[in-house]
Amino acid sequence: MGRIDAHARNFAKTNARPYINCLRYLFRTERGDRRGHLLYPNLLLKPRIVINPRRIEYFTVLPFKARKGIPYFLAGDWDLACSTIEQKFSGSAKFRTARELIVDHVPVEKTAEFARVQARIRSEGVVRRHADALSYMRTIADLYRSIAVQGYCFDPPFPLNRWVGGVECALGRNLTLLRINAGNHRFAGAYVLGTPLIPVHVCTIHDSYFDVFERHGFAGLSRLLRVVEERYGRSSSATTR
Repeated sequence: MGRIDAHARNFAKTNARPYINCLRYLFRTERGDRRGHLLYPNLLLKPRIVINPRRIEYFTVLPFKARKGIPYFLAGDWDLACSTIEQKFSGSAKFRTARELIVDHVPVEKTAEFARVQARIRSEGVVRRHADALSYMRTIADLYRSIAVQGYCFDPPFPLNRWVGGVECALGRNLTLLRINAGNHRFAGAYVLGTPLIPVHVCTIHDSYFDVFERHGFAGLSRLLRVVEERYGRSSSATTR
């Protein structure tokens, strides 16, 4: 019962977050602070853009969880400390496994990720409600088959909170769109399969774009993301290897 109650509380918090962050921002900006109190997810921010996954070249990890709230204007050099997507396919078990399953048709129990999941289950007892690595990895294989046969699902995972639950990205300087944090399986599968367009959440943007917000408000931010969407929605000739 306690586990069910905890799941219900987390579900409620996840869905309520954009509404809560919106109210917090509107209240605090009455005192003049527009930069520091704007958190994503937020009702006033565009929830998703649609891009070609093979247009994204860089990946980084940020120490935030979007569903709990991320500073929308993020200062620092986080957008420079990146690895390339190809480096992720070489070094990440999740990314390598996408190619192993989709391109090389490796059995799930022989994939790079299977060994990692098995080790986590031995240590933690469960991975995303799966108590054995084989059942977990079969869900990943099923996901890739679904994308290949039916196409990428554009339905938001949380209808009441369209800002979270999908592939997460960040906008660095010079309109550079970066992959971050959540959505690795879906992104890797879509990338390898050559899926032309997928929805992504732009969860945070570099602090250097704050002047756009100062001059043009949320309409300016929406126009900025439209430019990014146009730039990264074009076709790409990248290969799967």
